[in-house]
Amino acid sequence: MELTQSDYTRPGGKHIAIRIDGKTIVFIEQNTNIDNPKVWDAPYIFVNHEKVTDLEHLDLLKDALDMAGELFEKWSEDTGKEIES
Repeated sequence: MELTQSDYTRPGGKHIAIRIDGKTIVFIEQNTNIDNPKVWDAPYIFVNHEKVTDLEHLDLLKDALDMAGELFEKWSEDTGKEIES
């Protein structure tokens, strides 16, 4: 089993998918504020339904959540800050 991270960042939004064997497990997203598109809005995390089949899979799921938590914490610091071009 393999844990990977893909960056889908685009203008106006940061998007990271964390996958186990190519299947998206956690998705972290932060977009511009709807009322002021020059600043970041609060980030959010989506956690997909996942059937854990063995301990290796459980360990990778925990690692994916840890990675998402670190990104969420880092991106939360940008909430309300002006977007750098």
